[in-house]
Amino acid sequence: MKLYAQTQAQLPPVNQNLIQPLLLPQQPPLHDDSFIIEDIRLQGLQRISAATVFATLPFTSGDRFTSELSRQSIAGLFQSGNFTQVEIGRDKQDIVIDLKERPAIADISVHGNKVLTSEDLLSGLKYSGLEQGKVLRRSTLEKIRQELKLQYVAQGRYDANVYVELTPLPQNKVSITIDVDEGTEARVKHLNIVGNERFELKQLLKLFEIQDSGMLSFISGNDKYSKPKLNGDLKRLESFYRDRGYLNLSIESTQVSISPERDALFITINIHEGEVYTVRDIKLSGELIIDETAMRRMVQLREQQLFSQSMVTRTESIMTKALG
Repeated sequence: MKLYAQTQAQLPPVNQNLIQPLLLPQQPPLHDDSFIIEDIRLQGLQRISAATVFATLPFTSGDRFTSELSRQSIAGLFQSGNFTQVEIGRDKQDIVIDLKERPAIADISVHGNKVLTSEDLLSGLKYSGLEQGKVLRRSTLEKIRQELKLQYVAQGRYDANVYVELTPLPQNKVSITIDVDEGTEARVKHLNIVGNERFELKQLLKLFEIQDSGMLSFISGNDKYSKPKLNGDLKRLESFYRDRGYLNLSIESTQVSISPERDALFITINIHEGEVYTVRDIKLSGELIIDETAMRRMVQLREQQLFSQSMVTRTESIMTKALG
C-alpha cells in the first residue's frame, strides 16, 4: 500500500478498539508479535514534512514490524530533535505514529540593552543555534543566558542578568523576548605585570589603555575593562619588547579576578622576557629584480643593531612598494 501522511486534523477517525499500542512513553509494549506493515500513518505534523519523518524510520510498508523496530524508531525520532513526544500504535496491519513537534522560533526581540546593540547580541546567539525559524529546544534557553552573559562579562559587566520569556503563538510557534539588565561596569582597581626584569613596571604600564582607577578616571574612563581593550594593550606590550630585541617574549598568562562585590577588577599579567637578539647578518635571497645595492638601501635594520619587529615590517612595506 502507498505511504501517506496527514495531520491529526486531516486523518479519518481511527477505531480506538482496534489500536494496540506497541510502545508508548513509560509504558512497555503489550506484546512482541510481529506483523507485515501494510501502511504507515503520521499524526500531529504541522511544520515538519512527512518525508523527514519517513527518512528517519528504519522500516517501510511491506517490512515485518517488531518491538525492536518500534524502539529504534522512537529513539531515532527523539534524536532528530524535532519532537517532544512520540507514540507508535497499531491499527490492524497499519502503523500509526502520533507526534508532537517542538515549537519553532517565530521572532526574537531584545530589550534593556544599551551597551551592546541588539544586532550584536542576536549575532552572538546564532552560534548557540538560536535564530528565527529554528526549532526551539529547552536546553537552548540556558545557552541564551550563558551566551549573553559572556558578552557582558567581556565588557566588564559581571553582574549583568538576562531574563527570557516565551510566548506561544499559533501553528506551534513561539515568540522569544529577552530582557537584559546590563548591570554596572566593574572598574580596574589594580593592574600589575609580573616577570619584567629589564624594564620598570611604571614604563610598561604607560603602554596600556587600561589604567588603575584614579581621581580623573570618571572623566577619561581609562579604568573601564573590556576584553578587546585588554587584548589591544597586550599587543602593544608585545610590540614594545620585540622592537627592543626581545624576539621570544611570551605572555604566560593573564588573570582577571573580581572582588566579592563584583565592582572591582584585579588584572595580573605574567610575562617571560627571554633573551635579547641583535642582528648579526642581513641576506637577500630570491630573484632580485632590482639591483641588490638598491635593495639593501631599503633595509631599515643594520648589522649589530637590536632586532626590531617594526623595522622588519617597515622594510617589507618599502620593498613591496618598490617592486610593485
